[in-house]
Amino acid sequence: MKDVAGETSCRVLSNLYSRSVPFFIAQLSFSSRAVRVGVAAAIFLLIGLTAPLLKADDADLHTLRASFRHDSLSTILPEKRAYAAQLLALEKKLSTARDYADAIKVRDERLALEREIAVFELELPALGIRASGKSALLPERIVFSPQDATLAGVKLDKEGALTGWETAGSVATWKLPHLPEGGYEVMVKYICGESGSVTFEVREKFYMLRSKVTEPAGKQNEKGLGTLRIRDGDGTLTLAADGAGQSAQLRVVSLELIPVTR
Repeated sequence: MKDVAGETSCRVLSNLYSRSVPFFIAQLSFSSRAVRVGVAAAIFLLIGLTAPLLKADDADLHTLRASFRHDSLSTILPEKRAYAAQLLALEKKLSTARDYADAIKVRDERLALEREIAVFELELPALGIRASGKSALLPERIVFSPQDATLAGVKLDKEGALTGWETAGSVATWKLPHLPEGGYEVMVKYICGESGSVTFEVREKFYMLRSKVTEPAGKQNEKGLGTLRIRDGDGTLTLAADGAGQSAQLRVVSLELIPVTR
């Protein structure tokens, strides 16, 4: 028999949190940013403890965790961005006053914070997908074969690999299969005719990833190029390569995306 009283209590708690928490945070007058962030984190942790009661009927544990972290990052990111802006202003002030030692300390803290913000911003869309349950619909690997690409400068050889990368502006382009926004690990399978390094460039409409690889010649290699954020999942994915003499011997077998959300 369904616990109607329990469900009613959970809804009341949820409404109470949603109305009172933003007001309470807005009224905080602590001078320390760390104290404000700590109090906000504690409040959202309390909300997170009630989340399983509110959503246990329609979501699994992974979805709940993703939802909680998504909400936490969404709350703390504006604070981090504001702090980074203040650090930049202080850095400029110290540099103008020729206090270079302190300016360098502030710069180092700002750069570390900006790297953290970049990681969070990359993670946030993926968390949104997990929280919605859409990640379960994605395959483990999304393979883009040379036969499906639109070619400019490059061409298919008799074994079905892409060659001709030595020509300036040579690219292979694929249509993205309606992918959800988020981070994707980029994998490329290729063969180099000579030992040396090749720089791959993979881009979608808004974001681009460049990675330099060095592998022995004559055998097929599979290399992870890093994580590419995809914002337009209905757009295109483009591959380019640059390696001077090595590009003339380069044969690309396939390009693959691995969803970070899995």
